[in-house]
Amino acid sequence: MAALPPINVDALNSAVDRAEGVKNSVVEFIKGVAGLIQTAVEAAIAADDAGDQGTVDAANAAIAAVVAKLTAQSDELAASIVSNPAPPAPTSHVRRS
Repeated sequence: MAALPPINVDALNSAVDRAEGVKNSVVEFIKGVAGLIQTAVEAAIAADDAGDQGTVDAANAAIAAVVAKLTAQSDELAASIVSNPAPPAPTSHVRRS
């Protein structure tokens, strides 16, 4: 029986590190989005409670700014994911005894 080719553990570790880096970036992005949304909603509720049109307008402007920022970040995140292709398929198999 022919010997199996060696497994490239370094390539596997590199692919895992890269995938974990992308995952960590996505997690931080989601946490940031949650914080921005919470801040914008709290400002809108406070403005509504105050019944002050100027404050309501300012809260709406803050929400619009958050939406614009989230849209830009979502586009950037999507582009980042696309530019990080999946690692190549394995070319060898591990033989268990």
